[in-house]
Amino acid sequence: MKYDKVDLLQLIDLSFKGLERDINLQAYYRLSPYEILRIRDVMRSLDVLQGLEIIFNCIYPQTEKSESVILQAARHDPLEILGLSPRVEAALRRTNKYGEIATVADLLRLTDYEISKIRGIGQGSKAMADLQEKRQKFLDDYKCGRLKEPIL
Repeated sequence: MKYDKVDLLQLIDLSFKGLERDINLQAYYRLSPYEILRIRDVMRSLDVLQGLEIIFNCIYPQTEKSESVILQAARHDPLEILGLSPRVEAALRRTNKYGEIATVADLLRLTDYEISKIRGIGQGSKAMADLQEKRQKFLDDYKCGRLKEPIL
């Protein structure tokens, strides 16, 4: 698996978003908001992206992530087995923010932060608490052997 320009643009944007929000870091490097934007634009230029792509792929190649055993077990389990409320289940199914969420494995791949950004499920909400509880119950059931492992 190789880094492509989209991956690199995301890394650059994430780095500069942090710099734009951190006033102390700006002061340390003595950068004005205009200079930050100018540097970000240079980093996003095609020549720099091509160089970064070569460097990242030669020195820091991405490794394929192997799917954990629990995700393999959950990839065929529909969301319905969790017993979520219809409202929460509908919110998960209608989102396209993180791709399709149709199985328990799709849900387990998401962090709590990512889930809280889905419309209809907010941080600290009853829906979020219910979702966290049901996810944890699924994990506990799997660890205790109450769920079957996948047949490979």
